[in-house]
Amino acid sequence: MKITNNNIKQCEASELWAEYFEKAKPDMGVQWEETIFPRIKDSDFETCIDLACGGGRNTEKLVPLCEKIYAIDLNQYAIDIAKKYLKERLSKKDFSKITFIKNTGTDLTRIKDNSISFIYSWDSGVHMSRDVIRDYVKEFKRVLKTPGTGFFHHSNFGAKEFNHIDPRFKAIVNIEGIGINNPHWRTDMSAGDFKDFCDESGLDCTKQDIIDWGIKNLDCISMFQSNEI
Repeated sequence: MKITNNNIKQCEASELWAEYFEKAKPDMGVQWEETIFPRIKDSDFETCIDLACGGGRNTEKLVPLCEKIYAIDLNQYAIDIAKKYLKERLSKKDFSKITFIKNTGTDLTRIKDNSISFIYSWDSGVHMSRDVIRDYVKEFKRVLKTPGTGFFHHSNFGAKEFNHIDPRFKAIVNIEGIGINNPHWRTDMSAGDFKDFCDESGLDCTKQDIIDWGIKNLDCISMFQSNEI
């Protein structure tokens, strides 16, 4: 439980990500065109979740595709930034599609069962520890329609090939002050873990792409779908 608590506590710290939000915006266009959209273009975008929406740069790309979208983050500071950013850049019609939700960091409790057609998370899940993602995957199963699909970008640094992950705390930074040297603040997740969590929860992990992020095989993009009844 300590790992979960520390991971969530660190991610919800005020202003921790503010500088990164600004640095990441210029790269969003290329990432969307080359890496993201080709993988999700055939999805049903009727009712979507942008999980861990951060400063809103992903939400901005999704909104024109969606009829309704929930922008969810555990960090109120990030939600406030996203609201301001998106209100300035979107039409009133598109902005009205968005419902902003602050959650606890592991839940989707304000989302109704079987109500979501597409779940999306890019660039934030890489900082979520295994137990956090495991809880989210259970929630994905609950909220997804059948059929419904998802796209989740997460760390692969927990894979066996990376035998130098810090054993003291396999997440971002210990709140008690132990610094972790994991590259790019990657956590103990792996492609195999995500598939296992899908199997446990009754989802199909349909495709996984191991990708480089400055280090070979550091990340994974996992695609999943709800099982037919």
